[in-house]
Amino acid sequence: MPFVAQISFIIVLSLLNILAYIWTFPNSFATQNKDFYDIISIFNDFIFISCVLSSISSLRKAKFQTATFFLSIPLIYTVILILNFR
Repeated sequence: MPFVAQISFIIVLSLLNILAYIWTFPNSFATQNKDFYDIISIFNDFIFISCVLSSISSLRKAKFQTATFFLSIPLIYTVILILNFR
């Protein structure tokens, strides 16, 4: 995969991660799932923060495939939340 394509894909994944992180915190989501919301929010913060920091560390070492993998994990987590709680 060309260098420009890898960097643009990582940028798109980063933007999607930001949107997914914001999406998991609206009031309607919290009120519909009161029992699970506290647990979800703890895992949500941990998954997003750790994966973003890991991807930044991978990018500093020029490991683009590893950075893409770490940026995909929060998106998969968000899809799981959508399928189970919406």
